[in-house]
Amino acid sequence: MKLLCCLLLALSSLSAAGARLVSLAPSFTTLIDELGACPQLVAQVGQVRDRSACPQAPEIARGLQWSDEELLALHPDLVLVWGDGMAPQRLQALQDLGLHLRIFDPHTLSDISAMIASLGRITGREEQAARLVAHYQRRAAELTRVYGASPWLNVFYQVWPQPLMTLAADHYVAQALRLCHLRLSSPLAHGAALSLSPEWLLTQPVQVILLPRHQALAPRLPARPVLMIDTSRLERPDAEMLDDLDVLCRRVRAAAR
Repeated sequence: MKLLCCLLLALSSLSAAGARLVSLAPSFTTLIDELGACPQLVAQVGQVRDRSACPQAPEIARGLQWSDEELLALHPDLVLVWGDGMAPQRLQALQDLGLHLRIFDPHTLSDISAMIASLGRITGREEQAARLVAHYQRRAAELTRVYGASPWLNVFYQVWPQPLMTLAADHYVAQALRLCHLRLSSPLAHGAALSLSPEWLLTQPVQVILLPRHQALAPRLPARPVLMIDTSRLERPDAEMLDDLDVLCRRVRAAAR
């Protein structure tokens, strides 16, 4: 599925360099910071990987809980929204407020490159965005070169312990792992997260289990090496996503020995 960009405002009516932006996903805040566009950000949601990203922009909410009245009072020109990360009814509520939205739904690694380029156009920083995209694509090529001759390893990525959840095989995280020849064990080819039975996993040739640091291991999983990871550094679709992947890939291969 290609990147879905829903623009409810004609961008030609905005001064890109002066547009007032609200970021409703931490990855947007990180990218805006990397583009040098923090002065345009008038509010952001919390839980940014590095709180030094656009520190002047107040946190309007933690997660997806914010006040509609407070959001309207900011008079933003554009609200940046991650479509898959928001319930449809919450998204509809934002649209009903009359806010101008830009909705991104990155499903592939190339979608993330396109999102970075689009944010560059929105903020009037196309050159900075082009440099970020080039860095992102260069890191992907480096990982492919480094791990291209390595044997494939099967990994299980626990999203949630009860009910047991993982990602679909075509999720952009699964695509990133494949750059270093790590194959995600999942019964679903397409989609986001899904529930599954531990019994299904017992039938799979899983070699390493990837576990978020804040979670407990789901019961009845196969006896395999468990690697505690900071999933926020891998799941956030921004230009830094692949910078930490090389370290993770080496850790996985060491754990599988």
